Amino acid sequence: MRKILDAIRRGWAWLDKNPHYLFYFVPTILLTVLIGLEVRPGYRTPAWALEAFLLFLIALKMGVRAFRWFSLGLFLFCVGRIVAVDVWTLDRLGRIVSFIGLGAALLLVSFLYTRNREAWKKYL
Repeated sequence: MRKILDAIRRGWAWLDKNPHYLFYFVPTILLTVLIGLEVRPGYRTPAWALEAFLLFLIALKMGVRAFRWFSLGLFLFCVGRIVAVDVWTLDRLGRIVSFIGLGAALLLVSFLYTRNREAWKKYL
């Protein structure tokens, strides 16, 4: 019981020092869940990829490493979802939109990383 209370205290102390994480991750996770509930199944993955790209652009401006990793993790989730779900369940138009949208977003992120390679070394 003592270890659990110490872990809770350390968590609260960390959150007290870093409140910006709470104000970034809670709304973005809620937005991701909302997109998952409201968007039609065929366009859910492209919508998440667009959200990940916008979050990546925001994270670039903010300069916080954890925010960038979260957006890249959401991109990775989208790639996995396309391979595991979308290829097998969508009609032809849905597949095309999913692949093109995610491919374009990944190319833009790759371009932004390679363009600012020296600036990233201090963050990564």
